[in-house]
Amino acid sequence: MRLYLLTLIIFASCKNGADSNKKTVVDSPQIVQSSDTGKVYTFSDFKVDTIKGKIAIPKFESNPLAHKYGLNYPPSGVEKLDFAGHFAIVRFQHPADDIGGVMVDFVNGDIFELPKCTLGYSYTKTSRLLIVNPPSKNGQENNCYYCKTQYWIWDDSTKVFKDLAAHH
Repeated sequence: MRLYLLTLIIFASCKNGADSNKKTVVDSPQIVQSSDTGKVYTFSDFKVDTIKGKIAIPKFESNPLAHKYGLNYPPSGVEKLDFAGHFAIVRFQHPADDIGGVMVDFVNGDIFELPKCTLGYSYTKTSRLLIVNPPSKNGQENNCYYCKTQYWIWDDSTKVFKDLAAHH
């Protein structure tokens, strides 16, 4: 029972003051520092060009999670380019208070799952850098187990996110 209460208290303190719908879209480079590597990154370190032209129709069958929740996506969510040059990000709340989402490829309609988070994402349409549980506006890292800031890079050739802490 004590372990259950301790776990509940830690989780509650981690969520205290957190805005579970937080989404940060940054149009200018933001400096971030990985607490695991000490390396400083900016969105411009992973710059990409943006596509122009016709948008592909989302293929909900290309991803099991997208297929399951496909009917709940707002149509406007897949019409705006907002990540890595050719993706729209669509976010949703999981039952366990985690935030998740998918990104829809405007080139071919394929759908890929985003890493889960607690506090939201920070990203730009001109960079492959995805910040999960972004630091506060003053740059301070999140200090709880469930909301640790993570830095991911989208690898367009392998179609997977790579954790910067594990690869640099």
